[in-house]
Amino acid sequence: FASDDEGLDWTNARIEVVELASGERHEVLRGGYYPRYVSSGHILYANGDSLFAVPFDLGRLETTGPPFRVLSGLASNSAVGTAQFSLADDGTMLYLPGLDSNSTFRMRLIVNDREGAPATVGSDFSGGDVSGAFGGVGGLILQPSLSPDGRLLAYVVSQSGGDGDVW
Repeated sequence: FASDDEGLDWTNARIEVVELASGERHEVLRGGYYPRYVSSGHILYANGDSLFAVPFDLGRLETTGPPFRVLSGLASNSAVGTAQFSLADDGTMLYLPGLDSNSTFRMRLIVNDREGAPATVGSDFSGGDVSGAFGGVGGLILQPSLSPDGRLLAYVVSQSGGDGDVW
């Protein structure tokens, strides 16, 4: 999880892990938010409009190498510590390209497999192109989340920056 004492700018937040048995917290690194552990043995996290990875030993609860940039141009919001990406257990990553912003922005959905090639997720996706995949749903597409098997996609559609509906 990410924690930040100031709460206004998550770019310097702490990424931490907790030992469930003892409740003891361990700082993994500073300078990121929206962390996700992935089966490759890495923690993915956002900072600004970039997605980073750091090798992580789950048994020792510590990093085993330096962080590295996975991609630039990730839609995120460092003011609230959120980022628009999701991963399936098979390594398929889905993300919304964009900038670090807390204002309204236009997005298109990108689906890539573990090697970075356009992937097919369900019958509505063709090589990562999702034009027409949402059945005419209007509004901002936010918070994409893939099921663990990579076959189902859930996302929020927000109308004019108001409340959103999960699809």
